[in-house]
Formats: sequence, structure tokens, C-alpha cells
Amino acid sequence: MFGFNRYNNIFKKIEKGAKVAIFGIFDAAIDIKYFLEEKRKDVEIICFLDSFRTGELEGLPIYSPFELKEKTFDTVIITSFSNQFTMRLILKILGIQNIVAVEGKNRQDEYLPSRKRKITNEEKTEQEAFQQAARYVEKIFATNTDKKLYRMLTEARLGKKKLSKIRKYAEKYFLRPCLAERQYLDYINKDVIKTVFDCGGFDALNSIMFANEFQNSEKIWTFEPQYEKIMHPIYDKIVKCGSKIEIVKKVLWDKETTLEFNELLNSAAHVTGLKPNQPDNSIKVNATTIDNFVQENNIKKVDFIKMDIENAEMQALKGGEKTILRDRPQLAISIYHSKEQFLGIPVYLSEMLKNYVFRLGHYAYIYRHPLGETVLYAIPKELT
Repeated sequence: MFGFNRYNNIFKKIEKGAKVAIFGIFDAAIDIKYFLEEKRKDVEIICFLDSFRTGELEGLPIYSPFELKEKTFDTVIITSFSNQFTMRLILKILGIQNIVAVEGKNRQDEYLPSRKRKITNEEKTEQEAFQQAARYVEKIFATNTDKKLYRMLTEARLGKKKLSKIRKYAEKYFLRPCLAERQYLDYINKDVIKTVFDCGGFDALNSIMFANEFQNSEKIWTFEPQYEKIMHPIYDKIVKCGSKIEIVKKVLWDKETTLEFNELLNSAAHVTGLKPNQPDNSIKVNATTIDNFVQENNIKKVDFIKMDIENAEMQALKGGEKTILRDRPQLAISIYHSKEQFLGIPVYLSEMLKNYVFRLGHYAYIYRHPLGETVLYAIPKELT
């Protein structure tokens, strides 16, 4: 059990005599229940909340958040740090405003770097070529901050800088609940967005976030071929509550075709895994292009495209060239899956798009995946 001081700040925020619901059912939630009973005898704890489980815990009922409107309470306590954004979003959608949350960092295992070894002449030549190309890419970005970030990521990929530098960057800028709130949204002009393509929708959480953040949004097309297998029951209820989000069970590519889709990647990757001609643990899925989808559905204008599709971004972008050139959408494109896309996508877009501003965001899971979650933003100058 953690000490009382860990939760002291949230206890101070709870009004005297309040009726409280505790969001979470693990150790932290139970700790909070015991500390409230010991230190805040004026507070009445009415239930636990959980997205998956119902029943009873520690003598209290467990409800789904969707049942909350039927209960009498004053405050919801969020007990998770890592899932805090998701919990806040669910409560906000349900119209619940009086929320307090735990503070601090989650404990993670340290990222273990690989052993040092002497690189070959061939590897050295390859690294030098990569670094030279990266210096060219740096010039594409709009600010010195973005250039420095790209250079830092380049050096980390080459092993010339310790990953601790990336971890320090993440801790300074992103190791807070705002991480999930900012990924794909930094630098974006939200007010002008009506039609969204969420490419790599996974469980639709990002689509729900876009619907919430883009106040003028009218339609969000969520491309996820295995949505039925990986859907989150709470998110799915939110999707089905309205007509704004539509799930498209196809992958995006540079042509209409059938591809082999590796199902195993779904359990480990943030988004769906796409690898053509992969024989093991794979199924056949239909692939379409952004251009064909826009034409078939008579979509007048696409305002925002987010892509995180496991190294298929370049093919999907090429399949959407006509739409991108016609509509000049804002883009949030993942470029961290390979060295090729880390270099190639910024160059490809900068050569194709005129009068665009290019920015960079890095939202690393600092211990498990410190070089992950790098997003290239491309925004028309008229919208900046």
C-alpha cells in the first residue's frame, strides 16, 4: 500500500461531506478507499467504477461509467496516472465535470540499452549516409526547436547519443496526462476541421478524442480492418451513440488490392499492423486508397488526416495524393516505424505540398519505446 502523502493532494480537493465514486478497481483504488475512510470520515464512498467489470469490491458495488447518471455523487476520483486521459475523456463525454485525479509517475522498468559492439565499415557508411540525409530533412521544419528534436532523434537512432537524452525530453514535455491529449493534435487548427480521416483507428479512442476536440466536426471516418476483434466496449458504446464516427473495415494502400494482414501485431502495436505477403498468422484484407474512398463516398473535402498504420504511411499517402492536393488538409503522420519513413515521409510531403508549415512532435513511451510515437505535422500556411 502506498503512503497517505501520495493521495493527500486529491483528498484536499474533495469538498466536506461529498459523495464520491472511485474510478478504478486495482491497488490504488483500494488504497484510496481505505485512506478516505480513515482520514476523511466526512466523505461517503458510494461505488467503484470500471470499464469492464461489474459486481462488488471491498463491500461496494462496481458500476460502469455509463450507469453514473443514475447514481447520486459529488466527485469522481481517477485512480490511474497512465490511463488518466482516457478516464477523463469518458467522464467528460458523459457530462461529468467534478473530477480529481492522482498525481505522480507510474513506475516502469528501466529501458535496457543493447551491448556496445564495434560497427562494420558497411554499417558506418550506411550511418553516415543516414545522417547526411537527416541534415537535409532538418531544413524542412519550421522552427529551431523542431530541427533540434529531429537531430536528437536522428542521433539516438544512430546510437550516437544515449537514450537517456530522449527520456529526459519526454519527462520534461510529455510525462503527464497531457501526453495522450496532445498526440496528433499539437499545432493543429481545430476550428476549421469538419471531415476527418483517422487512419489506423485501432479501438476508436483517437476518433472519439477528435470528435470531442474538433467542435465543428461532422464526420470521422475510422479505418480499422479488425475493429470487431479489438474494440473496447466503452469506446464502442460511444461510437454507436451517435452517427459522427463511422468504422471502415479496410486498410489504406496505394492501390485497390488484397493484402496479408498480420493479426499478431494487434496485441503489441498501438495501431494495426500491415505487412504485405506475410504468410504466418495472417488473414487477407481488402485495401483501398484515400482517393478512391473519397470518390466512392462523394466526400467534398477532407480537412484532417491522421495516420499511424505501422509503416504503411507512405503507401497510404501516395494513394491519397489527389485528395491531399485538392483539399489541402492538415496532416498528422507517424514517421517512427522505420528509418526509411523517418527520412522519406518529410521529404515526400515537403516536395508535394506548397505553402505548408512542417512541425514535429515526439510522444515516446520513455522506458519501453523511447524512439516511438514521432509525429510529423503538415499544416497549410493559411491555417497557421
